[in-house]
Parts: sequence; C-alpha cells; structure tokens
Amino acid sequence: MVSILPNVSKILALMYTDVMTVSRLPENAGIDENGAVIVNAEPEIIYAGIPCRLSLGAKDTPDMSDDANPAEVRPVIICRPNIRLASGDFVRVLRNGEIIYSGHIGRPNPYGSSIQVQFLDKENS
Repeated sequence: MVSILPNVSKILALMYTDVMTVSRLPENAGIDENGAVIVNAEPEIIYAGIPCRLSLGAKDTPDMSDDANPAEVRPVIICRPNIRLASGDFVRVLRNGEIIYSGHIGRPNPYGSSIQVQFLDKENS
C-alpha cells in the first residue's frame, strides 16, 4: 500500500506563507556550576526561517452586548512534522517581513502531515 502522507505534506507546504523563529532555553540554563539558580538565562535561537502558517481562526466570543470585547484570539501555528517544537518555546512569526505574533507556545500536537501548536501568551490579543 502506498502512503499518501508525503503528497499531503507537499500540498500543505504550499500554505506555509509565514516564517517563524524559535528560541529555547538551553538545558541547565537556569543553574550555574554551583547549582545556584540563574534568573537572567537567555534563550538561544534553535530554528530560524522555518516556513509555517499562523491561523487566528478561533476567538473567545462572549455574549454580545454594549460592553462586549471579544479580544482573546487563540492563534495556532502549523508547520512541517520534522520541526521539533517543545512546550515553552518562544516563537516569533513573520508575515511579509513583519512580526505578526510572538509568544510562548503550548504542547505541540503532531499529525502525520503537520504539527499544530497553540500560543500560551495572550499579550498580543
């Protein structure tokens, strides 16, 4: 039996019109050689220029009234399945060279043809 997943992955890659940069704290970044906690540990860029797609589809929509403000969006990043994202990574998404969203991500949901992951931060909404 022939797998159709490689073909699906190629088709999905056509929708990856955004680019992301992923930063992560290195292992043991928060602890020095004496075991003391380091507060100002800097994340390192682990991926740059990765094709992806940011979807802003789902919104928190309260009952409509004069003071309703449905400001919370739940952005989802979709990318190739070979990208090893981890919960807590800091991701910056660019579209047409401009940052459209940035923040920490939650647990990645791997599928056969892609990875999907939601942002944890609500700072951009």
